[in-house]
Amino acid sequence: MVGRVDNLVVQNFTFASEVALLVFLAVALFLLKNRRSGWPLLLTTVFFFLNGYLQFFVAKTDRTKSMTVLVASIGRVPAFAFGLTIFLVLLWVAWRVQPDTRTKRAMMTEPSST
Repeated sequence: MVGRVDNLVVQNFTFASEVALLVFLAVALFLLKNRRSGWPLLLTTVFFFLNGYLQFFVAKTDRTKSMTVLVASIGRVPAFAFGLTIFLVLLWVAWRVQPDTRTKRAMMTEPSST
């Protein structure tokens, strides 16, 4: 009975994930005509697809247990240090990247919404 309930819960979460993917995809494609506001949702949708593909690949190659052991073997301190390093690198890149002049010019010429 517990196995059936666990399987039902997994199926419900899978269905919810697929619905969220489709909603994000629909909204992202609708907003894609304006790249400045549509790209975050499109990026989210790409990560949903990537997550689904990786889950499929790991399950197909029967490496779920080995992947779990690998992830569980990483301690809290190294995981925190790795995550903090990635965050700081992304923050540094965001500070270093300058928008090009075309983007600045487009922002200056857009009519204001007021």
